[in-house]
Amino acid sequence: MYICPVCNKENKTVICGECGFDISRNYECFSTISLPVGAISAIQAQRTTWEKKKYPDCRICSACGGISFRIGKEDARAVCVRCGKEYPLKLKAAKETKEIKEKAPESPKLLQLEPSPALHVFQKLPVIAIGEGHMVVLRRDGTVDAFGDNKFGQCSVHNWNNMVAIAASGFHTVGLRWNGQVSATGWNEFGQCNVSDWTSLIAIDSSPFLTVGLRADGTVLATGWDRAGECRAVSGWKNIAAITVSDKKVYGLKKDGTVVSNESDGDSAVSYWHDIVALAAAPEYVLGLKSDGSVFVSGKCHQIYKAFDWRNIVNISASSTLAAGLTRDGSVMLLTNQTNREIKKTDTRLFTAYDWRMITDIACSNTHIAGLRADGTVIASGDNSMEACNVFSWRDVAAIYTADHITIGLRTDGFVYMAGYRNSENGSWTDIRLPQGRRSPIQM
Repeated sequence: MYICPVCNKENKTVICGECGFDISRNYECFSTISLPVGAISAIQAQRTTWEKKKYPDCRICSACGGISFRIGKEDARAVCVRCGKEYPLKLKAAKETKEIKEKAPESPKLLQLEPSPALHVFQKLPVIAIGEGHMVVLRRDGTVDAFGDNKFGQCSVHNWNNMVAIAASGFHTVGLRWNGQVSATGWNEFGQCNVSDWTSLIAIDSSPFLTVGLRADGTVLATGWDRAGECRAVSGWKNIAAITVSDKKVYGLKKDGTVVSNESDGDSAVSYWHDIVALAAAPEYVLGLKSDGSVFVSGKCHQIYKAFDWRNIVNISASSTLAAGLTRDGSVMLLTNQTNREIKKTDTRLFTAYDWRMITDIACSNTHIAGLRADGTVIASGDNSMEACNVFSWRDVAAIYTADHITIGLRTDGFVYMAGYRNSENGSWTDIRLPQGRRSPIQM
C-alpha cells in the first residue's frame, strides 16, 4: 500500500485516487532517470504541496541540506545541528509559541524531520553525457554542444534545440526535445540512431549498442542491437517509471517497485525484486536500491555481492570495477571487483577516511570514484595517473559526472569543471543547464 503524502489516503498504486498526487514523481520517494517532458511545472507544484504538508514549521536546511534541527528552549526557533543556521518556527498564534516553551525539555532535543515513507533519494537530470571519445552538454536555452572524436558524426549536434535531456554512449549521441521527440547522431551500424519516429517520450538512455526511451504512458521503446531479441523484449513493458541501460541490457523500474529486464537468463533474479526505488547498472551486474535502504545485487559481480550487507543507503552508483553506496549520514560504502585488474590502483581504504563524509552525491567509473560534499566541494579517489582526481580546488559544484580517467563538475552558475586526460580539450563552457529538483540525501 502507498500512503499519499498530501491527503494521507491509502492507495494500491502510486497514483492517489483521492487527490491525484503521483507518488512516483515525489523527489524523496522515487528515483527517476529524467524529468518528464511537459510536466516540469506540475511536478514542482506537487513537490511544493508535499513539502508544505510534511513540514509546516521547518524545512530542509537551505544552507547544507540537513533535516535535523535542535529546538531552542526559551524561544521558538530551530537550529540546524549540522551547520548552525537558525530558522524561526512559523507558528500561527502566540498561544502555540507559549505551549512549545512550556513543553520544551531541560536539555535541547532533536526534531527529526523524517523523509517520505519510502526513501530520500536523488534525481539527476542528464545535462552532461560522456561517450567513448566525446562529451555532450545541454545549455539552459535548450541547445546542445559537444566536443571530442567526431569520426561518426557523434558531435554533430550544433543545430539541435529545445532539448530537455541528452544521452551519449559509445559513438552516438541522443537528445530528447520538450515535445517528446528524439534526435540521434553518430555510429548507426545496429540502428541505434533510428529514432526519428519516436514520440511522447519523457526519458532516454543509451549504451554503445542501444538507444532506449520511456514514453509518457509507461511503455518503452528500444532500437539497436537485437540479435537475441534485446529490443523486442521491451515492447510489452507497461507501467515503467524509470529506465537504465548498460551494454546490451535494459532494465525497467515499474511504478509498483518491481523490476523487469530484457535478459532471459543470467539476470532473472531481478524479477523477484520488490520495493525498489533506484537502479544502477554495469555491464556485468545491476544494483537495486530498496525503500528500506538495503541493496539487491544480480549478475556476475564477484565481490560486489557484499552489497547485500549494506544498510541505510540512499544513492547507488556502479561501474564494471566499482560499486558505491551513499549512506544516510553522508559516508560512502565501496566495493571493488577484485577480478578486474584495472582497479588495482584504487586504494579502498581511503573511503573510510574523514574526508569522505558529508557526501551528497557519488559517481563511479572504472578507474575512480568522485563524491560531492554538502558545501559544494568535490573529493575523488582512485587511479590518478591522468589527474582525474585533481578536484580539490573546485567550489560551488551542483552535480558531478565521471568516466574513465575523467571527472566533471557542474558549478551552480553553469560553468563546467574538468579533470583528467580530456580537460585540455575543453573550451570555456558556461551557461550549462543545472540539474533541477536535486535534494541532499543526508539525514542527521
